[in-house]
Amino acid sequence: MKPKKLYRHWAKSLQHLQAALEREWPRCRKHGGVESIHRLRVLLRRARIYVRQGRAVLGRYDVRVFCDRAKTVSNAVGLVRDCDMALQWLRKAGAKPAEIDAIRKKRLRLWQAGRNKFKEPLAIPQPHNVKDASEKIARKVYSRLLETAKKAWQEVHACPTPIINLKNLQWHELRRDLRRLRYLRELVLTPKQQRQDRLLRLLIHLQNLLGTAQNCQVTSTLLKSRPYKLKLAEERRKCLEKADSALDKLRKSREWRRIKSRIC
Repeated sequence: MKPKKLYRHWAKSLQHLQAALEREWPRCRKHGGVESIHRLRVLLRRARIYVRQGRAVLGRYDVRVFCDRAKTVSNAVGLVRDCDMALQWLRKAGAKPAEIDAIRKKRLRLWQAGRNKFKEPLAIPQPHNVKDASEKIARKVYSRLLETAKKAWQEVHACPTPIINLKNLQWHELRRDLRRLRYLRELVLTPKQQRQDRLLRLLIHLQNLLGTAQNCQVTSTLLKSRPYKLKLAEERRKCLEKADSALDKLRKSREWRRIKSRIC
């Protein structure tokens, strides 16, 4: 994709994210529902990745302020999301009502504290005069997008296995790089192309497996029962075994080798 076309795609995506944020922000703050919190976190995560790519156009200060605020909100509601995952797992495991109630009360306390983190609406920085943007401006964003994609590709390609042996920092970097590759890939595809894109399907499948493993880990930290912790550890182990296979399949795929640094 040529620089100007990619630049327009990027700018349009920021507009769509802002519109979605304006709908989800008050809804989440009012009700704090499970799905609303999840959607808000995904929106903010995607927005932070896209905004960082336009630092040279949007302004370093505005980008830093937005990303800092977005991260603060994400972290606050992330603690609530952890409780939601624990409650979901406990219900599925047939836990006692008292065990479920303890996590529910913890969720309520965390939500009341987290809700205060986003009183003022958050605005995503937007570029000006997108249609009249010069080739130089478009190339700045284009180069940054390619650089981010290339670095993420290299990190994922070099990631050691088995994944279960990764240190915490390596684990979070792998999940972060997969998110970047996925969101940047989605940036250049239409909804129809996204449904048909094999590389995107492989990325999402691996990302989902790692997300499930992460849920097992955070749920285990919230529960005191040793039998529950052992069961969660086993579920996480099985999930990461599948993730090893998914990562191997991704890295051996023709699409993975083909895109390399040209994901955009």
